Amino acid sequence: MVKLHGRFKLVIVVGSFLVLCQGARATTVDVQVGPNNSMSFDPDPVTIQAGDTVNWIWGSSNHSVRSGTPSQPTNTFFSQVHNTPFSFQHTFPVAGNFPYYCTVHTFSMTSSVVVQAAPTATPTPTATPSPTPLLPRIGKGPVRVELQTVLTGITSPMQFISANDGTSRLFLVEQTGKIKIFNSSP
Repeated sequence: MVKLHGRFKLVIVVGSFLVLCQGARATTVDVQVGPNNSMSFDPDPVTIQAGDTVNWIWGSSNHSVRSGTPSQPTNTFFSQVHNTPFSFQHTFPVAGNFPYYCTVHTFSMTSSVVVQAAPTATPTPTATPSPTPLLPRIGKGPVRVELQTVLTGITSPMQFISANDGTSRLFLVEQTGKIKIFNSSP
């Protein structure tokens, strides 16, 4: 059994997290604010995944983006009133329906962000490694053991492991968490 220490554990955990999250990458979706001098948002509504960001881009002046409705404003996000060129972003971490409006044009300029639950990544099945064959038993009687230098320049080794994959690679785990790979063939 391989025993992992310190920074190496952190690298394994972070690396595993990144691999699992590759299928669910957050994106940014643009919404036009007052396109062609209209009092509208485009698209209306906008649909995104949880974790995505909406980027509102001003297409005309004297507009704002505020969460809630004109009769029930909220403080989840608020751009203040701006003129072109201007853009404003907000990330939506959870699923739900989030209405918003322009504070200048109130009831005539409303829309919503529909946030769908992020898809869950389907784990990729991995092959089960075959067990390492046992070496033949050493018979009774005297046994001669010889030591041979295979590596030099090692300062703090903890574990020395064969790749067990038909190659002659050897892995050396140092106390600092660093792993060195060696080719043991002559």
